Amino acid sequence: MTELPTAASGASALDVARRCADEGGAIALERFRGERRIDTKGRGNVVTDADVAVELRIKEILAAEFPGHAVLSEETSASTDPSRGWCWVIDPIDGTK
Repeated sequence: MTELPTAASGASALDVARRCADEGGAIALERFRGERRIDTKGRGNVVTDADVAVELRIKEILAAEFPGHAVLSEETSASTDPSRGWCWVIDPIDGTK
């Protein structure tokens, strides 16, 4: 079994994943039922500013903790090649409803 990498801060990958979930969840909860900007992408798929804000915060954490890892994300990095080394996959929320 492959060992999980250690973050730049010394935290475990699991702890970093939990931090991403906690901080992303806090942003989502803050914007829940509030006003939000809604856009469309691709074939009429809806994306809100909450979706993007959560994803960007998670990417910011991952870039600081694992600068050499790839990040594949629904809203902002759908073209990332996940086949090279470690890759984090982000699909944080569906903030459209």
